[in-house]
Amino acid sequence: MSNKKLLEKYKIESFNIIYQVNSILRSIRESDYGFISDEKSLEKEGIEKTDKKIFITRVVLPKEGGVLTYYSDTDHPFKGFNYGETVEAVDEVKKMLMAVIYGFFENLFKNKIKAIIGLIFLKREIIEMIKEIIIKADFGIRRVRQKPNRYCQAVRDVFSTATIVADRYAKDGREKQFFYSMRNLMCMILEYDDAYRYPFQDIVSRLDKKAARKNIVKELKRLIDIYLKKDHRGTDRKFKVFRKLLFLLHLNRRFKKMITDFFVGLDLEKVKLDDDDKYYAKMKKNYDWDF
Repeated sequence: MSNKKLLEKYKIESFNIIYQVNSILRSIRESDYGFISDEKSLEKEGIEKTDKKIFITRVVLPKEGGVLTYYSDTDHPFKGFNYGETVEAVDEVKKMLMAVIYGFFENLFKNKIKAIIGLIFLKREIIEMIKEIIIKADFGIRRVRQKPNRYCQAVRDVFSTATIVADRYAKDGREKQFFYSMRNLMCMILEYDDAYRYPFQDIVSRLDKKAARKNIVKELKRLIDIYLKKDHRGTDRKFKVFRKLLFLLHLNRRFKKMITDFFVGLDLEKVKLDDDDKYYAKMKKNYDWDF
């Protein structure tokens, strides 16, 4: 047997062992939860209740990057691998960050004048606090963080663009660490939460780069407004908050330039939904897809 065939044999055997361990864990846990999210819940995706169960048939690691997971009911690969432990870790970080954003937003708009004065005079302290929160959150998921080349194509482009911008604008090592942590969290959330990733791909691919160069705040508001009209899943509160917080970019010219360079630097052809993305995206009900 050739080395290539022998390696392939070991890969298959290893996957079978992992799958068996996962099956055992699901059998003995009250939650019926293994460390691999190997079964797609159609009802959870908003599809009519059914007894049909769909399982992973194979996982492929393409040379060009990414991870492709194939399910028993389709030839369309799902981009990514829903490893239960990773999904849970990312979800916890996401909830923590949203709690911080909501808390900041509610206090900010209780008294706008006092808040803006505070932002002006305590800007350095506030920025340092934000840096600490982001870096700690990124550190918290370091054990499950994905290799950059194994993100899906859209997220790989987000990662590479964010890295270029971070290297261009970071004043020192601490700030670069902060920018890298922001990049890592953004990529992990997009990779492991397709309820965010597919709308992100759908909306950001509509970016008008000329308009973004001219006024990034106005262009981002336009995109968020499109999103709010299309998404009926009850997530509008989050994006209404994001929209209102965009005015903060006017308080820091350098950060505003960074955000502009990031969005303008994205390769929209790589970001947009392809046929495989659309196959799974259309399972997300209560969102007005154009296909």
